[in-house]
Amino acid sequence: MERLKKKTTITNIFTRYVVFLGFGILAAAGVVILILQALAYSTSVLPANYYERQIEAYRDQIAESTDVSAFIPRGCLYGIYDEDGIFRKGSIEEDLKDEAYDNAVKGANTIRDYFIKTVPVTGGTCVILYKIAMSFTNPVLQKYLPNPLVCLAIIFILLTLGIIIWLSRRFGKLLSREIAVLERTTEQIRMEELNFEMESSDIKEISNVLDSFAKLRKNLKDSLEQQWKLEESRRDQVAALSHDLKTPLTVLRGNAELLSETYLDEEQQMYSGNILHSAAEMQGYIRMLLDINSARREFEIFRKETNPQVLMEEVVSQAKILVLEKSIGIEVDLRNLPEQMALDESAFCRAVMNAFDNAVEYTPDGGKIKISGFEEDNHLAVCIEDSGRGFTEEEIKRAFEQFYQGDKSRNSKLHYGMGLFIAKSVTEAHGGRIELGNSRGLGGARVLMVF
Repeated sequence: MERLKKKTTITNIFTRYVVFLGFGILAAAGVVILILQALAYSTSVLPANYYERQIEAYRDQIAESTDVSAFIPRGCLYGIYDEDGIFRKGSIEEDLKDEAYDNAVKGANTIRDYFIKTVPVTGGTCVILYKIAMSFTNPVLQKYLPNPLVCLAIIFILLTLGIIIWLSRRFGKLLSREIAVLERTTEQIRMEELNFEMESSDIKEISNVLDSFAKLRKNLKDSLEQQWKLEESRRDQVAALSHDLKTPLTVLRGNAELLSETYLDEEQQMYSGNILHSAAEMQGYIRMLLDINSARREFEIFRKETNPQVLMEEVVSQAKILVLEKSIGIEVDLRNLPEQMALDESAFCRAVMNAFDNAVEYTPDGGKIKISGFEEDNHLAVCIEDSGRGFTEEEIKRAFEQFYQGDKSRNSKLHYGMGLFIAKSVTEAHGGRIELGNSRGLGGARVLMVF
């Protein structure tokens, strides 16, 4: 079957299948009939009444002969019985001997799947059992194959099955080809890859579905573009507002710092300190607002081949600066790092430093943080452990929720639960994972990131 050129319906396709199948079965029957006719005129097959005619042809010889086996046609069974019905000799099977004689005496024509002929012989009766069915002339074929009609029936069944399989494959390929168009279209829409050219189908029902998909794609594309524009506008507004707030806050903080350098009494120093503290806190809020604004974007990872050893050393260098203010000890363990990996360096550093910044925030003065880097199943793994109080069970369950803060003794107001959310987003964008737990060695929190 060639690809349909005009629009058709599934009903028409199945109708064609049934019609072709009907013609195929008729063709198979025709082949069997031709074979049967050819066999009827050949010497390789004996006609159905062959044994019956042979028995009648040799009836006199059987009646007069002392050795009837010479005149019994091959393929027949016989038995010589005396006047008392006692079996004397013959080829009738043991379980048929008595039954064959009884049926013959009663004038019955059949026994099981055999027909019966009786011929009077000297001193008794010859009972001959035969079948009325076509058979092969060749004794070997007679022994190992069923009769020719059964063989022809088997040939017909095999031909019919072959036609069904062939037609099913042909029509199946046709339908599969058309359904594959649907699958490709739905997959592209599911992946939100909407800038593709719609394919067509030769089947009317599938074509109608594709038309609906085309409308769906257009509506979805328009909706996503509108949503993207609104999101971009919102982010731009937040970024602009944050930028506008930075300038007056910088001026406020600068003036407060200058004021604190002048002679102030104790009350004035307290007010000045409050201004500086609040200004610093507001600047922190602005930084977190920008972080939140950025984190709401879909993380786009731009990988490039990089040296994990160099990248980890850069992270450690930044980490050492963060721990200075609180006199926190830092332990570094970099071992068995991959030689090369495709990573987004900026996103990687951001994720690790967010997790490390959390550890610094929650580790007491004079505490300890350990940062480890190693290879895990051809991935770069980074583990950060601290000597703080660690995570509670609820915090482990909810720590990745955006804005989740957990226990106030564990979280700073300046973090708003964003650090681990950002770290998780980056690791997953790299095809990795992040795990939370508590450190056995240091007793505090443990964050494992696999990129």
